Amino acid sequence: LYAFGALAPEVSAADRPAVLQQSGPLLAGLMGAPDPYMRVTALRVVGRVFAHRPGDGVVDERLGDAVIAALNSREDAVRETAMWALGAMKYDRAVRGLTDLQLFYRKGLFAERAYDSLAHIAHESSLPMFVESLNGRDATYRMMAIEGLARHGDRSRHEAIQAVVRAQKIEGILLAGHFANAALGDGPITAIVDAMSRSKLREQARQYLVELAPGRVAAMAALIRPPQGPVRIALIDILGGSGDPAAEAALQPYASDTDPAVALAAQRAIARLR
Repeated sequence: LYAFGALAPEVSAADRPAVLQQSGPLLAGLMGAPDPYMRVTALRVVGRVFAHRPGDGVVDERLGDAVIAALNSREDAVRETAMWALGAMKYDRAVRGLTDLQLFYRKGLFAERAYDSLAHIAHESSLPMFVESLNGRDATYRMMAIEGLARHGDRSRHEAIQAVVRAQKIEGILLAGHFANAALGDGPITAIVDAMSRSKLREQARQYLVELAPGRVAAMAALIRPPQGPVRIALIDILGGSGDPAAEAALQPYASDTDPAVALAAQRAIARLR
């Protein structure tokens, strides 16, 4: 199952719809497995394989609702992983359940996980919650609120977000501000790419770039330059999953790069785009 979760996201864009269609019912069936470790594994695979990409169709309700049902599990690991998977899928039907959980827990790990998933889904009904947290005292919720508002896409909130960010010194919030500036104000992505070279911010920056890549192929490809090493490969990989038709031509020169690792990454990325 883990092998499938590792390999399935690598299929070509042409094959992805069939993979999602055929694997959805099978994975939904595993949500009822008696072994909680199997359920956690299935949820992790769902979150990876069904992580929303541009061009994806509507998530099969049999699968999405099965993941929602896992929120009621007695096992903490199952509940937490289900929250994460629903956010990765951007499954709208989960908004009510996740909101109820966030309000029930109020604070702590599960409250944060539920809020983070809501920030990934970025549904209209969550906006009042995000606006409240934007001006709240908790830095973690403030960062997630910035992300949620940026993903929702209402450009009228851009200035309010930047006003909050300008008063911050916390690196994660500042990076979230760059994400919002790019998403809502067409700002540069250079600072986000630079953050990829810092271990503390790497995963946060990568997630932002995955979301920003469609439509920004030229800007991102221009930053694939030596001597960034692993960052070059990461950017190529992100463009390979962008679904943007312009990415193939932008990556073609790197398929014959003098760095064998870069060339291999570009070849894989191009194969995924086709």
